Amino acid sequence: MKAPRTYTGEDVAEIQCHGSIVSLRKILSLVLSCGAGLAERGEFTKRAFLNGKIDLAQAEAVNDVIRAVSDAGSRSAVSQLGGSLSSVIGSIRTQMADLLSDIIAHIEYPEEDLEELTYAEILERLGETEKRIRKLADSADTGRIVRDGLKLCIAGRPNVGKSSLMNALLKTDRA
Repeated sequence: MKAPRTYTGEDVAEIQCHGSIVSLRKILSLVLSCGAGLAERGEFTKRAFLNGKIDLAQAEAVNDVIRAVSDAGSRSAVSQLGGSLSSVIGSIRTQMADLLSDIIAHIEYPEEDLEELTYAEILERLGETEKRIRKLADSADTGRIVRDGLKLCIAGRPNVGKSSLMNALLKTDRA
């Protein structure tokens, strides 16, 4: 498969064969003797990141997909792999770059007929961006719980409703 349309952004060869473990070992031995190397764990994702095919959030999402412990964790990781987090971060970066460009333009070209940029407007735009960043940061704990799961202990005296509470939380008759 020719670059740049591969996952890694590099030329890739894939060998498919059928047969016994003996056939597989012979093919692998031949390929290695011709100079190919074995991929390390995570190497394709690392190469995709280094070649700009995915960003760091997406590279981390690959690991999260592999290690997902729940359906919610898997869905969240797949969404992040698709660029949901990267899109939000990119939008925040664009918002900040636009503000910086406006400020620089007003400083560098005061004689131009630019729309007035007041200190209050700068503060308002910074405040909007700060809210978006805080919202993103505040979701980190929830994201960690979705990704890693949650260990919970329901403790109490006999017959106070521990099993009923667990069944209600799980939405199934598990206890």
